[in-house]
Amino acid sequence: MTFEIRSATPADGRAIAEVHKETWADTYSRWIPDVMDGYDLDRSTENWAGIATQEGSHLMVAEDDNGVAGFAVSGPARGEGVDGAGEVYAVYVRPSRHGKGIGQALMADALGWLAAAGYPECILWVAEPSTRTRRFYEHVGFVLDEGVTEPWRSITTVRYRLPLVQQRDH
Repeated sequence: MTFEIRSATPADGRAIAEVHKETWADTYSRWIPDVMDGYDLDRSTENWAGIATQEGSHLMVAEDDNGVAGFAVSGPARGEGVDGAGEVYAVYVRPSRHGKGIGQALMADALGWLAAAGYPECILWVAEPSTRTRRFYEHVGFVLDEGVTEPWRSITTVRYRLPLVQQRDH
């Protein structure tokens, strides 16, 4: 199966929202049974359409013969202790498309964009119990930021870091 990575447009809002909804239901419902209660596909569509043109963020989609298979969004890091880092806010791939290299391609694009924008490192947050997702990030090279956690709904999220620019001694 072939796919291409391209910049998202506002017209992709609905497809991105559908991927978002499908992956959240698949990933988080085992730990947060009510995670999809109140999920508003129309509101999510509008949000993603707006992010597609938002200054300072980078929203990409992976598209295959069946349409949008996944997406990634990155930009400046949020929160304290991030020291000018960039952040990968989300990398979501439809569960039916896992294992096809789509997530890796989206992550590579996001990290390349952050590095080109001058961010010295990248952070991301992930649900602590999501071992599959954590293995994916660790495979890419992210390292757990020991002791940095945040509550999210009824679970804990953990922060990972990845240097983007190698520091040289002079």
